[in-house]
Amino acid sequence: MTTTTAEAVAQSAPETNGSVKIRAGRLLNVLVNAALFASTDSTLPVLCCVQLTVSGKYLVGGATDRYALAYVKAELEEDGTGEAFRAVVPTAALKSLTPVLKAAARIDDTVTLAVEGATLLYQTAESTGTVSLHDAEAFPKIGSLVDSAAANIAGPVELSTVPLISVDPGLLARVGKVKDHRGKGDPTRSYGKVPVGILAQGDPRKAVYWALEDWARGLIMPVRRDDYSPEAVIGAWNA
Repeated sequence: MTTTTAEAVAQSAPETNGSVKIRAGRLLNVLVNAALFASTDSTLPVLCCVQLTVSGKYLVGGATDRYALAYVKAELEEDGTGEAFRAVVPTAALKSLTPVLKAAARIDDTVTLAVEGATLLYQTAESTGTVSLHDAEAFPKIGSLVDSAAANIAGPVELSTVPLISVDPGLLARVGKVKDHRGKGDPTRSYGKVPVGILAQGDPRKAVYWALEDWARGLIMPVRRDDYSPEAVIGAWNA
């Protein structure tokens, strides 16, 4: 049985109104990669979304299906307003929004995002449109979970004491699908294959932390086992 993030960790939420400017490729990178970790279960519509927030000079996209979660960030344009806002964007809206962002990214265009009530307005040099948002207050407060995991991992690790961690290969495959969608002219873009850092928290019942450079990170919930010793896997091979 796989553990979940059902018990959300409380955190303060930014104001729901505001506007920002960001390069189209960076916004595309945030939305597409975060959406890999959103739910596809229509009975849980609030989890079939990507939450966009502003943290300092960054736009941050977060998503979870309860078994894995991810946060992807991208730097805002210097001339953006920088106002904090929260927008919970249904992943279904990405079908129409993604082509707009790809076209804008090809010419290294910027996008203006503005939240007005339950609507996200977007504008590029060639397109203007709106997206109906999900209730921001209904989205789980999961932001501090990743920070807590990182804090648990920090410090020297004695390899001989690291326990066996079991994870769903399907969840691990999502991390492998995360890639850089930022425009070729974006100085923050990554090139070539970027290795994924994967760290355990020292307890096989706690989430596994993963990260790509400085712009994407998240958690994968472990699968519960009866035997957590490395021999449980090594012994099976050698049997």
